[in-house]
Amino acid sequence: MAFEKVLETDDHQHIIIDKVSNEEPSSSTTILDKNINQPLPKVVKIASLCLLFGSFFIALTFFLCFLILTNQQFGTIFLKNVSPDSYQPIKISLLVICGLTMVFNGLHGISFLKLTTLTWQENRLQFIWLSFLGLNFVQLIITCYFLPKVKQKGLSNNLKIKSQKLFWNLGFRRWKTWDIAIIGLFTGLTILFTFLEGVTILPFLPMGGTVTFKYLMVMIIAFFHSFLGGFLVGGISALLALVMVPTNLIISPFSYLFDYFLPMISPAIVALMTFKIKPKKSFTELINYCLITMATFTLICFWQTISGYFVWVALYGPAWGSNGLVYAILANLVVSFGLNYPITQILVPPIFRIMSHLNWSKQTLSYGVED
Repeated sequence: MAFEKVLETDDHQHIIIDKVSNEEPSSSTTILDKNINQPLPKVVKIASLCLLFGSFFIALTFFLCFLILTNQQFGTIFLKNVSPDSYQPIKISLLVICGLTMVFNGLHGISFLKLTTLTWQENRLQFIWLSFLGLNFVQLIITCYFLPKVKQKGLSNNLKIKSQKLFWNLGFRRWKTWDIAIIGLFTGLTILFTFLEGVTILPFLPMGGTVTFKYLMVMIIAFFHSFLGGFLVGGISALLALVMVPTNLIISPFSYLFDYFLPMISPAIVALMTFKIKPKKSFTELINYCLITMATFTLICFWQTISGYFVWVALYGPAWGSNGLVYAILANLVVSFGLNYPITQILVPPIFRIMSHLNWSKQTLSYGVED
């Protein structure tokens, strides 16, 4: 069964936007895919691979250098005018940055080995994200400027159609009773998981935080419905949980805003990073799952780190050495990426593939060929 979003232009022409396809393509679609699914130009592909793997080995060199040097040697070489107390936090931060740079450039390079124009058109935003997160700004220019110039028959570059896709993903369209019902359903599920988070069944860290599945509910509704749908589910759940789920961790409006409300609406960002879920699994699809999950928890960690530093550290004082900011960052990294990210990352691919079989809008939900 294939589900599609059908957009209607001013001249009453129906434009099919493929987002989730669960059937094998028809013969006509297969012929069209053969025409447009061509390898990228060799010059662009070789230049991109050289940049990506070159960036990977540069990051690896710095990573090994920082890892081998002692704190004192590191400070003497790189931080001559910085207090010795800051050597270790800065060193750890640089190791993390270099490690993530290696991961993103490595994944980007592997996915580029078998990249075709069709895969590029379907996952362009994800490749832009990989270039940015890998700190590879030359590749970012190639991705944004040169690759869009690769014209392929059957793929529309019409600005009007692209704007309609964007508005659809944002949720700016006529809603029906079904839309309101599905948002109510996921709001209830999110509140349920928020309640389970507050009971003693799940492990709870001494500095706060536990395993939770409430963010996954918001991710699902945002990906398959819209940004506005995810925003409403997260926002309403955060407001209702304030009166329905007791907690002693809300000590001010500021802490509620950055510890609960903003983290709850953050998963709605995945609506801006949607991609096509095909019957056959691919490496590019796996990277897309990793990107949307990592983007969600990075944003959540950012909001909660602000609360940790400006509320909790300011109120009770730093609990790790004399650097309260480092403590706030590490504490929230443990909660977001030590507990919740691995579990959510494992659950996202199978759940998203199962959910893609549902008719989410009584129309279609896919990106693709318009001609």
